[in-house]
Amino acid sequence: DNSTIESITKSDTAQKNFIANAIFLANSKNLDGVNIDFEYVGSPSEAARDGFTRLITNLSIELKRQIPGSTLTIDTYLVSGSDKGLFNIPLLSEHTDAFVIMGYDMHTPNGSSGPVSAMGGPTNIVGYVQNYLEKTAASKLILAVPYYGYDWPRNPDLQTGSDNVKTLPYAEIAEVSKNLQLSWDDTSQTPFYIYKENGLDRIVHFDNVRSLGVKYDFINQKGLKGVGIWALGYDGQNQDLEKLLIDKFINL
Repeated sequence: DNSTIESITKSDTAQKNFIANAIFLANSKNLDGVNIDFEYVGSPSEAARDGFTRLITNLSIELKRQIPGSTLTIDTYLVSGSDKGLFNIPLLSEHTDAFVIMGYDMHTPNGSSGPVSAMGGPTNIVGYVQNYLEKTAASKLILAVPYYGYDWPRNPDLQTGSDNVKTLPYAEIAEVSKNLQLSWDDTSQTPFYIYKENGLDRIVHFDNVRSLGVKYDFINQKGLKGVGIWALGYDGQNQDLEKLLIDKFINL
């Protein structure tokens, strides 16, 4: 949470302990790197921002010293390329192998229904990635995509409480929707479908081969470092999403 992040960023002792623990884990498990996922909510203080940059700088130096060739990545929000939050992108890029941009949750159970990961519209991947590209190299950017969707009541009055919204992994969506008509949103370039439950319409927004293919083409077009996925395994026994990765990134 925010208080934990603040305490780590502002304390040299806490930072030393964090770095020591992270590198111990990497060494003891024979890992090839470290991924940092500090999801600060709201606007951190300048001291916390500077402290996070200092933490990453020192972690990078020690990680590379102890495990040559290892990789250090940081998970960042879509807005982090322009928003003055915890991540000072230009400074961090000097000590980070890649930023893993969390390119999803544009609509969540806490709000109204809509695309989870849109390529167009008021909030979209294209514009946010461009903000990053103005501050760091394309080779430092990994775009993470969703292997899940959200299932909302179609009635806006019932969407306000997250209790009414379900999170569905791709495997479940593929199974449930195989006999349903899929619709396509041209603006967001994502699919959705509508079904009835207890007499009420529900709507599911998600990503599939078609929409992920659009994102993978964008990654290749912009020369980004690669793709991340939340989360591997959400596709279950389905092989289409794996085949798409091979088609877009390996069989070139």
